[in-house]
Amino acid sequence: MLTRRAALLAPLPLFGCRPVKPLDVQWLGPDPARAHKLREPVPGGEAKQRKADVLVLGAGIAGLTCARQLQRTGRGVALLELDDAPGGNSRAGRVGGLPCPLGAHYLPQPDASLPELQDLLVELGAAERRSGRWQAKAQHEVHAPAERRFDGQRWQAGLLPHPETDADRRQHLRFAAAVRAAKTLGFGLPTHRAAWTDAHRQLDAQRFDQWLAQQGLSEPGLLWYLDYCCRDDYGAGSSTVSAWAGLQYFASRHGFHADGDQDDPHEPAPPQLTWPEGNGWLAERMATGLELHTGRVALQLDEEREGVRLRCWTPEGLEDWRAAQIVLAVPLFVAQRIWRNASPAL
Repeated sequence: MLTRRAALLAPLPLFGCRPVKPLDVQWLGPDPARAHKLREPVPGGEAKQRKADVLVLGAGIAGLTCARQLQRTGRGVALLELDDAPGGNSRAGRVGGLPCPLGAHYLPQPDASLPELQDLLVELGAAERRSGRWQAKAQHEVHAPAERRFDGQRWQAGLLPHPETDADRRQHLRFAAAVRAAKTLGFGLPTHRAAWTDAHRQLDAQRFDQWLAQQGLSEPGLLWYLDYCCRDDYGAGSSTVSAWAGLQYFASRHGFHADGDQDDPHEPAPPQLTWPEGNGWLAERMATGLELHTGRVALQLDEEREGVRLRCWTPEGLEDWRAAQIVLAVPLFVAQRIWRNASPAL
């Protein structure tokens, strides 16, 4: 006799079930094996000899910008890039045949304080000037999504936790006032627009969480939000970045807006600029017309009497580049590794 328990435990036929199709997983981005050649001893032997007036190492947005500006002065510029495409952290990719961003995916609209960026966007076709007035093209604009935060019990509008008491609200208002004061001290993008002073140096010499404690700011929701912002922008929390960096996040851009702040002249931000491939749209157009050499792994940089020599690995073999000058538009740890007798600044 088949008992009820046995019937419940007996295997049942799985009607309508099909084998699960394996996921199509692929690596997008720089080739790790290629990049790890920096860890290996620099190979000796014969190498193809190459020359340029100026070498720019790294075809991210910084390297692309530098190469474009130098080329316009008539210099012979060669741009070398580890990856198979330019863009760096703004590279684009394709998934299922559709373009997509692999990193930076939007650009805030520049105001009149950034005329160079406005001019670049006009040149690349993302904006235009009408009667002398700069204006982004509507097809490249998108409004930022309305963000919400779930605190474990309920949803709230925005990411900054709403203050629960008047004392908490006063702390939010005090931080907003501190950000406005920092704006008068001078925080700008690009940073060279803001003079570096002793006040900036003092902020840079202490951690952001220490500075917040000195200001008497301890409200948990505010501290969580500021730590989140630092991690989002710098990849490190408020216990790691400096007070200068923590204030720079807000004072150089959109400020800090607390509920009930009557002194806040906040205006809604204009739509952001974006594309299906993210900021790869910009990188691809900035690379047009440049002498770009991809798949180059810089291994060793030496200073010589007439300039510099850079040994590179390529899939076809070694190359030795010689140039009167070189621009290192690469992460500092990469510059430190490849540059023999590097500057003490590294």
